[in-house]
Amino acid sequence: MVSGVDRVIISPGSPVVALRRFLDGWGARWPDMRTAVDGVLGSEFFRWHDVRPALPDGQGEILVARDAAMNDDWDEHGYRLLPEGEGPFYILYRRAPTNLRVLALQDPFGLDYRFEPYERELVGGGLSLVTVVLPDADGEFSRGVMAAARDALLGPVGAGP
Repeated sequence: MVSGVDRVIISPGSPVVALRRFLDGWGARWPDMRTAVDGVLGSEFFRWHDVRPALPDGQGEILVARDAAMNDDWDEHGYRLLPEGEGPFYILYRRAPTNLRVLALQDPFGLDYRFEPYERELVGGGLSLVTVVLPDADGEFSRGVMAAARDALLGPVGAGP
């Protein structure tokens, strides 16, 4: 079975503008970047810079590869890092439920007490789940993708390209 590593971000509001900002920024790093967006152009891969489509509101799926060669490798071998240390990734986003149980792995209060993971309940409306599927758990490339995604999601609300 070919699989990647999921990382989930819970963010306020719709992530659509932030994800376009992220894709534009990542496209500067990968000038021949190929994407497939569920429901856009029959979900076929296209060059991001040529199309830059509107992303579906509410929920969507975006597959991202550096170029046609990475896209072909992805079809054959799934989520893996190529010799250059980069690999394809997938973004899934949707509205979050208004009540979500989560596991705290670090002390949210920053106290110096001995901390053990515990369950929390996240309650509220207007949140989104953004899942990024990466080739590895914590390699340099995957950390870079996640840092760029977080930066885009933390950017000004409603600020677009």
